[in-house]
Amino acid sequence: MPAEMIEEECGRFKVWMGNLGALQTGHSSLDFRLRDSTVMQTNIMKLLAQLRGALEESIAVASETRLPFELQKPDDSSDDDSSQSSSEEDADVGLEPKKELQQRLSSITNIILDLYNLSFKIRNSATRSKPIKAALYTEVDRDSGIELFSRYAELDSCYVTELFHKLRKDRPEIKDENIFLIERLSRAITIRRKQFRYWRRHSGKLSVGNPLTEATAEEASLRPEQAIRSLDQGVQTTKEGFMKMNMTQSVFSRSMFSGTEATTYDKRLDHTLETQSVISYAPTAYGVEGRGVDLPTPPPAASKGLGFVCPYCMVLCAPKYGSGKAWRAHVIHDLQPYVCTYPNCPEQDKMYGSWRQWLEHEGTFHRKVWQCFEHSSAVFGSPSDFRSHLNSSHPEGLTEQQVSDILDVSHTYTVDDRTCCPICLLEITPVAQLHGHIAHHLEAIACFALPKGTFGEEDSQAGSN
Repeated sequence: MPAEMIEEECGRFKVWMGNLGALQTGHSSLDFRLRDSTVMQTNIMKLLAQLRGALEESIAVASETRLPFELQKPDDSSDDDSSQSSSEEDADVGLEPKKELQQRLSSITNIILDLYNLSFKIRNSATRSKPIKAALYTEVDRDSGIELFSRYAELDSCYVTELFHKLRKDRPEIKDENIFLIERLSRAITIRRKQFRYWRRHSGKLSVGNPLTEATAEEASLRPEQAIRSLDQGVQTTKEGFMKMNMTQSVFSRSMFSGTEATTYDKRLDHTLETQSVISYAPTAYGVEGRGVDLPTPPPAASKGLGFVCPYCMVLCAPKYGSGKAWRAHVIHDLQPYVCTYPNCPEQDKMYGSWRQWLEHEGTFHRKVWQCFEHSSAVFGSPSDFRSHLNSSHPEGLTEQQVSDILDVSHTYTVDDRTCCPICLLEITPVAQLHGHIAHHLEAIACFALPKGTFGEEDSQAGSN
């Protein structure tokens, strides 16, 4: 067994445990997530039992407790006939038979891959709602006592204000009626910063108490059989608190965290098909230069074709999200870049992850009208005006309940009649192109909230882009 492959699988298993809170207890535990799904619980337990069995058999061979199958006499082999028969079949076709430890390592790899596939359903970023806790999140600097996000809010306000001046340098100055949009966009950036920080902190909480988070240099130099035993101890010593592992504490375990509650798994997903597409590609918004917004590149781990942890939402993602349009759609969903661009909005701080939701909000809340079912030209801007029309123009005598029912089904919204971008004041038609242009501005502004240096120094170039 190559030591580097054992270490890689050990690392992948650590990521799986930390991302799902497998070592936690109470409301942040994997047990809590799956408490309503017997199907998912059974699958997880089955895979962990298989992993334990593969590790125990590997340790038996590596510690020379027994001979591997390829060195045993036919009479001595009473276990795992399938492994031996497969080796004999390889020999029959002229192939060199696989050694038992190679087969065990392949089995361990496949089991961990299956655990990853289950985790993609258990903790899915696409179905996770934004918790209220994130909007209320605060962080105080220990030395100065300053609330950090209040300072970020000042920075974000300056950034958006300067951006507006830059975009409007050849156009009229910013008027008082435009201030609302600057304040709204800068406030949205700060809220996104809180969301990203909350997600990272929440992920850290799930890893608290996990002594497998970081390996020491001593662990990296273990012989193969020692590394196997190390990983096996991590699986089997839950009751022992993992005290046998000689690991360094993670940065999270050195901090004091408040309790966290894991999002429960929706057991209705037990019946969804694995082949069902869950990627919703967002349309690309183009600016004046005809280019889309430069979103961050996927993390290096995504290029390996395996599951990877998103550096923004901190959720374990399936390989299909690691490139191209799928990665872009994932980042857009994390950013929620679209906000209402109309003044006096009752949902001014609500953010959207798709054009459809954003444009539907603007139409429903700011261009809503009521149209008479008999008089197509009779369009009203308020329900009271439409009610007056029904009472005066329909003498058949509608009851109050009938009027209320008609009000509920007669509303629609008008086409956006704006011809100028509310951000840069550039005149753009038709309206579909205007919406794409505004969306480009909103995406670019939202990117200012993305954490910098997420991938470390080795990926600083990608981060700067």
